Amino acid sequence: MHDLDRIASLFTDDTEYISANTGTFRGHGEIMAMMRAFHNSFKELHWKVHTTKETQPDTFLFDFTMEGIKLDGTKVCVDGLEYITVQNEKIMRIEIKNS
Repeated sequence: MHDLDRIASLFTDDTEYISANTGTFRGHGEIMAMMRAFHNSFKELHWKVHTTKETQPDTFLFDFTMEGIKLDGTKVCVDGLEYITVQNEKIMRIEIKNS
């Protein structure tokens, strides 16, 4: 199973995805369409997670750096904060902020 397929199984039709870089998406279909387009715009893409912590019950903060090379050869390096809220073993909300 591809990594995106594993991630897709964690979303519901009510999951909300908010990103400073890509916009706001709601539901499994919209989120996965955005993720596939985003991933397909890179020939290399990696995340380094620096720290994680639970900021409130069922909400987790990941401090990360995303590095990649776009299809046109442009190198990208972005530092960010990702908040993920989980309920009943499903991701209900993701919010990504640039740091």
